[in-house]
Amino acid sequence: MKQLIVNSDDYGMTLGVNRAIAECHRSGILTSATIIANGIAFEDAVAELKDLPGLAIGVHLNLSQEPPVSSPSEIPTLVNSRDELFLKPPRLLHRLASKKTRARDVETELRAQIRRVFDAGISPDHLDGHLHTHVVPGVREIVIKLALEFGITAVRCPIEYSGGVMHRAHESLRARGGRAARRFVAGGISYFARRFKPLLDKAGLRTPAYFTGNAYVGAFDLVAMREILSSLPEGVTELMCHPGYVDKELAATGGSLQSQREKEVEAIVSPETRAMIEMNGIQLATYRSAGI
Repeated sequence: MKQLIVNSDDYGMTLGVNRAIAECHRSGILTSATIIANGIAFEDAVAELKDLPGLAIGVHLNLSQEPPVSSPSEIPTLVNSRDELFLKPPRLLHRLASKKTRARDVETELRAQIRRVFDAGISPDHLDGHLHTHVVPGVREIVIKLALEFGITAVRCPIEYSGGVMHRAHESLRARGGRAARRFVAGGISYFARRFKPLLDKAGLRTPAYFTGNAYVGAFDLVAMREILSSLPEGVTELMCHPGYVDKELAATGGSLQSQREKEVEAIVSPETRAMIEMNGIQLATYRSAGI
């Protein structure tokens, strides 16, 4: 059986992102979203969930932007001069290795983020990380500890699947101009994720058999969706996506994904996408419904 978890990252980032996620769930194939506890639109996302009972929710752990959930004075090695989180994975890895960032600060903030989600009445089905921070050595061990502490049984392991027919899909992406830099980044994330997987297994934490989405960041559209759905392997696959509508708050983040997010919305809600799901015998799933 082919099962597909379609998970949007960044729920709670901005109102425009929230609106797109709701639309992709109501009118498209989106089954799951991971919420940012310190996102500027977190409370809007929580309120919106009352009208989205079928949308599964995970926690999108964030050490890279916006003010923290914790008091900045509690986590001084995680914040900049504006008391904002600022550590993207490469810098975070370097600062942890050089002891400029304290592991206990990471644990304090991530625990506070997960707690805020639970306090909002949400029972998350998995953890993952903004920019895949959760696979960084020194962070990954904390993520496992917190998953067990909160009774969360699943964690994303973003090893980009490239075997068999999916490999041909990625070759197609390359042929039509897929950015070499993005493929390089996807490979780097997979490198750390492969070393994360044995730690998850040892802790008894589950993850889908396959993952895809990193190689398509910035190039995810209806053509990419066709390639993914026609190449899906047997078993459970998580497809990561980033739908959104550009608003001033999203533009202010300075992230690389801006108008591209709207192309993702189009791909997720397209009637052609729904037809391909049925034609290829794919069952839409969540972490919980797939038994993960």
